[in-house]
Amino acid sequence: MQFISAAVLFVVFNEVVSQAEIKAKWPDGTIPYYYYREYPDFLKPTVRAGMDFWERRTCVRFREGTGTETDRVQVIHGAGCFSSIGRDGKDQTFSIASACNSMTQVTHELMHILGVHHTHQRPDRGNYVYVVEWNVAPGGLYNFDILDPRNVSTLDVPYDYASILHYDYFTMSVDYVKAVLVPRDPRYRKSMGNYLPSFYDVMLVNRLYNCADKCAGVVVQCQNGGVQDVNDCTRCRCPTGYGGLYCAAPPDGCYVVLNATSTSQEQVIELGRMNKSDSIQFEECLYAIKAQEGSRVEVIVKDVYGIQSESCKWAGLEIISQRDTTFSGPRICKMSDAESFYISEGKRLLLKIYNRSSISRFVISYRQI
Repeated sequence: MQFISAAVLFVVFNEVVSQAEIKAKWPDGTIPYYYYREYPDFLKPTVRAGMDFWERRTCVRFREGTGTETDRVQVIHGAGCFSSIGRDGKDQTFSIASACNSMTQVTHELMHILGVHHTHQRPDRGNYVYVVEWNVAPGGLYNFDILDPRNVSTLDVPYDYASILHYDYFTMSVDYVKAVLVPRDPRYRKSMGNYLPSFYDVMLVNRLYNCADKCAGVVVQCQNGGVQDVNDCTRCRCPTGYGGLYCAAPPDGCYVVLNATSTSQEQVIELGRMNKSDSIQFEECLYAIKAQEGSRVEVIVKDVYGIQSESCKWAGLEIISQRDTTFSGPRICKMSDAESFYISEGKRLLLKIYNRSSISRFVISYRQI
């Protein structure tokens, strides 16, 4: 069984091709687990929170084992963050160490355990990214091998730069400030290496475990790209910017509407607080900037304060200018990341600020054009 480190991301096993890959799925989508010996109590809430993330959005279930199982996941405090891909058929190791105490790492490794490979290794990855091989650390090039299309399937889930299983642009680089993975759409340079599983990550796991079968005979009319909620078949699970039973209403949680006019207006978008300690959970707030019918929204990022880094995994601002919000938008976490301006496809542009440490502040101007 292959082990994957915390830096890595993936595609789905094709059940049709290989018996071994069928075995990689967990029967009935149930994964027994137990904490090995004196696993630190302070890490257990993070592990459980990651499991809850997947349980709330898919039909898979993580059940603390009874000790009678022939195969189960052993949660250990190892040298870093790593896991097997899929079911091993015996006790298998899932390491979440102190340095991995975040939802990013836990949800990432759990997706491996569910049987999913790295996104940037998909057979179609050449259409979306290319690898700067000379900048890959010695011995690390195999992490960028393209998977054999005869052995894997994407399950018709589109390539997603923002998959939790996609390397960021400098992972395993010799020269840290130079890229290893380069997106063919340069706007998504900081979107690679997401902080939480994306809409399409969840869709992929649901398809892998045939979760839609649980809603057989129940029809709902989801709007705006929403999909049936496999845990409540009478409602929909919505992409960014939508909520309600059928994704036709505003989303729950922090949601701010700004009305654009032809006159430029300035807005400070802020989240977190100074001296805030690192949290395992992310705070998020969504700003919807709206123009009149037939017009579009223009946004200019004027300044960035707070956490600024090469990776936007800790905090950042996502700009969703496209109509289809099932896909993530470009992300920025320092001023040099920003484009000169952003223009919406339709009459609405979304800005999602997120943070798990300290404070993030973005100053923007917006207007209707």
